[in-house]
Amino acid sequence: MQGSLKYLGGAAGVAAALAFWIGTQQPSPGEPVSGSAKPVAEKSAAPPAARVVDTIPSGAAQRVAPQPPGAAEMMRNSRDYRVVHEALARAGTREARFYAKEILRYCRVLRQLGLREDVPASHRQMAASELVQARCSSFSNGELSTQALQQIDTDARYPPGLEELSREWGDAGSSEERQKALFAKALETNDPLLLQRVGLSYLGQDSGTVELGGLTFTDGPTRDAMHMAWTAAVCEGTGTECGAGEHYMVDICANADVCEDSRSSAMRALVARAHGEIYLATYDAAYAMFVKAIQARNVAFFFTQGPP
Repeated sequence: MQGSLKYLGGAAGVAAALAFWIGTQQPSPGEPVSGSAKPVAEKSAAPPAARVVDTIPSGAAQRVAPQPPGAAEMMRNSRDYRVVHEALARAGTREARFYAKEILRYCRVLRQLGLREDVPASHRQMAASELVQARCSSFSNGELSTQALQQIDTDARYPPGLEELSREWGDAGSSEERQKALFAKALETNDPLLLQRVGLSYLGQDSGTVELGGLTFTDGPTRDAMHMAWTAAVCEGTGTECGAGEHYMVDICANADVCEDSRSSAMRALVARAHGEIYLATYDAAYAMFVKAIQARNVAFFFTQGPP
């Protein structure tokens, strides 16, 4: 019988989940932590992609070949991340290097921390625990080494793309102008994982009060609610399916027995269990605000008031 992961096992699982998911999604140490954020006149959301198709004659639309699945979709539907990793190496897309490294980092952490033999509290938690273990089990220790990660950086099969933008964000320093330009680029990629990393880095830059969009986040619980709201909002904001099989969903189910049907509801449940239902209003307001800003690609929303 599979147990839960050590890093989230035991009675402190929910609080640890909040800290783990926030902390591990920050970019590397030394990344920029300053900038500003304040409300501006809200822009209307970008028109759905479907409207573009509406302008194409029906015959032409029918001849458009279906797009191959992206990295996030491949990860969501896979029981073996080695298969996804190898597919990314062949794909040659701008997201490939970024997600290939994400898979190795993720599996490396799981391999290092291992599993504990706690009895799952539900059938869904048991299935999630088994899936967590299965996804990384085919990698050897050598394939999850620091050297293996470094080799991806020089592998010619991966063209420049999201990984390089992520590094640029990490090297931006405290320049608000530079941060704003890179945040805008991140929004334009419409990639949930990159936006998650960049956003959490920006929003988590200090321990003081954050004022954004008319909302104020003053203490640990409200800041946790804000971080969890951003982590969930990148899914709806980018139009990414983050339901069953998505690795956050699977991990939270396996480790905290929070087994929901969407990332937004899972993050909401974590906030309630860690800090109480009193903070759900903060989460809901922040979630709606972030989704709207992401959909509108509204970088000015984040960079028009004093430092968060």
